[in-house]
Amino acid sequence: MISTKDLAGEISDIGQAIGLIGADGGLNIHWFENPAGELQSIFKDATQRAGLMNFLDALLPPATLDGLPQGEKWHPLLGTDSSLRGNVYLTVKDNGANVLFGVGGDYSTS
Repeated sequence: MISTKDLAGEISDIGQAIGLIGADGGLNIHWFENPAGELQSIFKDATQRAGLMNFLDALLPPATLDGLPQGEKWHPLLGTDSSLRGNVYLTVKDNGANVLFGVGGDYSTS
């Protein structure tokens, strides 16, 4: 088995998301036989889904906003500059069995 434990966290996360890296952290050599087939299970396979969610958290850290529903993350798409009067967010609610993606907005006049 080829170990992937020394990879950077984000690389390991995206590898898990696409099915190239398995739950045990080892390289899935069968991935190269049918990469498209492995990608099709990105939301069905718990390891792949967790890898995708971890990668998203690393790439676009979720914002801390008042009033967010429990278990929902809002990832800012326009940056985190405090001078912004608002933002557009990729919203994610992952209950472990399903993932719901959405788009949200926030605008302040003051």
